[in-house]
Formats: sequence, C-alpha cells, structure tokens
Amino acid sequence: MSGEFELFIGIDYSGAGAPTSRVKALQVYAAKPGEPPEKQFSPVPSNNNKPWNWTRAEIAAHLTELARQGVRYVAGVDHGFSFPVSYFDRYRLKSWPEFLDDFVSLLADGRRSRLRGLRARRCARAQGWAAARRARRPAQRVSAV
Repeated sequence: MSGEFELFIGIDYSGAGAPTSRVKALQVYAAKPGEPPEKQFSPVPSNNNKPWNWTRAEIAAHLTELARQGVRYVAGVDHGFSFPVSYFDRYRLKSWPEFLDDFVSLLADGRRSRLRGLRARRCARAQGWAAARRARRPAQRVSAV
C-alpha cells in the first residue's frame, strides 16, 4: 500500500469549537513512506512566529490543496461523526442503513430544510456555549490614557 501513496496523514479531530477556532486538541501528523510521522503545525504564521494549533478550516484547506497539487495521500480522521440521537428518534430510524437511505432521499428530493434546521440548532447550541464561557471569564477593564 505504501507505494500507492506519497503521504500518510493522521488527524485527531477532537475538541469543541468553531471551524476557525484554534483548538489544542486538533493534531495533524504526516509521514512519507518508510519515514516516521512528524507533527504538522498550521501553515498560517502566528503573531510571535511560533508554530500554533490548527483550525478545522485550515485542515480542510490543507487537504484540499494537497489534492489540487496532485499529491497522492491517505488521511485518517479520528472523529465521532454522528447525528444526534434525537434525529434518529424523531424520524424513527433504527439502523445506519436506514439513516443513509433517509439522508440520501433528503438530498435527492430537495428536502434540505430538515438539514438546515439541524445546522441552525447546532449553531445556536454552540453560540449558547460560547456565551456561557464568556460569562464565566473575569471581566477585563481597559483604562483610557
């Protein structure tokens, strides 16, 4: 298999945050055939010129750019992809194949409003979490000079 790929990429996709949040738990490692994996850092320079953590958006852009450059790579992502259990309950889906059939039918017949509703609820929940985090932070005072 190593002869088929020029690069092996492992991604730990853990941690909460928005697609543009720099999350310490987001980790990217890459290895060329026959070489040990090396930790990869965001290609975006930090303010202090030290390597820093990735964002999900940067990981997606990085993988897309590798593909555009014609790099033959395989990327493994450690991520718990899932829809909420409430979705399965609401639409009486009992198995993964039933979910896939339902999902494909949503895309095929244009019933995307259900997906938009899920996305809106997920965004609202994330905004609520962000507001709660901000409320727990001590207030910072800025004095005028």
